[in-house]
Amino acid sequence: MKSLFLNILLFLSASICSAQDMCNPWAMSAAIKASLEEHDRQVKMKEKQVITTGEETFIKKKWRTLKEKTEKIQNRLKIVDLALQAIPSGYVISQEAKKIKENQRQIFVEIEGAPLSVAKLLPKEINFLDDLQMTMRLLAGIVLSYDDINQMERAERQILLDYALQEVRRLKGESSWIVYQIREIKNNARLKQAMIEYQRNQDKKIVSDIITNIKNF
Repeated sequence: MKSLFLNILLFLSASICSAQDMCNPWAMSAAIKASLEEHDRQVKMKEKQVITTGEETFIKKKWRTLKEKTEKIQNRLKIVDLALQAIPSGYVISQEAKKIKENQRQIFVEIEGAPLSVAKLLPKEINFLDDLQMTMRLLAGIVLSYDDINQMERAERQILLDYALQEVRRLKGESSWIVYQIREIKNNARLKQAMIEYQRNQDKKIVSDIITNIKNF
């Protein structure tokens, strides 16, 4: 395709130049070659972003599975939410958990229509949900056995509650970071696409100018 395109332009230039000895075929050839090299570069950029249909289906299915798992975990967390608020330090834990829930909602909002390169965050999201599920069990255990925990020494009880709060805050930070990364990937993809469109338009202009110049000779 490239050699055909090049031959057509060279044929046009050679034909007109033979009729009118007023053009520089070497300069035109160099300009055409530069344009085609830029075209090749754009094609390679696109090829790097290509993901097969099978991979795309798998990734979307995985995100749906994670979304369903997230909803189940959050529904279970609602059960212990009110009970947590009745426990010293529990209210703070509950508020941090709500921020995690909002971050998770944002994650699944952001991946709608996101480039498939966002799939590289799947392992992080899986690890995050595993940690979230373990922390949810810890919170449920604190609520269900709080009468026993209340019999502990105050310092020991505080250590347990502080640990739970620390874990929830850590997970909130991780979920916020995942949201940020997804948005960055989307922004970078939009920027790359805009650059490709700009280069494509520039190439069209170069070719159009060359053909116009040839016709005017």
